[in-house]
Amino acid sequence: MSNEFKGLEAHSAEWLGDERDYWWNEETTRRYFSAGGGQDAESEANWAAVLAFLRRVNDVRSAGRYYSAGGGLFYVIWGRKPVCQELSQEPPS
Repeated sequence: MSNEFKGLEAHSAEWLGDERDYWWNEETTRRYFSAGGGQDAESEANWAAVLAFLRRVNDVRSAGRYYSAGGGLFYVIWGRKPVCQELSQEPPS
């Protein structure tokens, strides 16, 4: 087993031990979810699904059956605000 794989396995076990996903604990995640308009019941179901997924990944890694192409997802959101022709004019509606 490579050192990288051992590190991934230890990190996955740490996430589960802390009962948190990749970024926040359950309370913080629920707060952000609610702020975005989500309902508590849906948040609980999503949290349970994340923990179940992490447990499954950890079990497969521990058994030496984990395969991944790696990679991740990254996106950029870009926008442009129209600028007035002259500073004294009102912006277009």
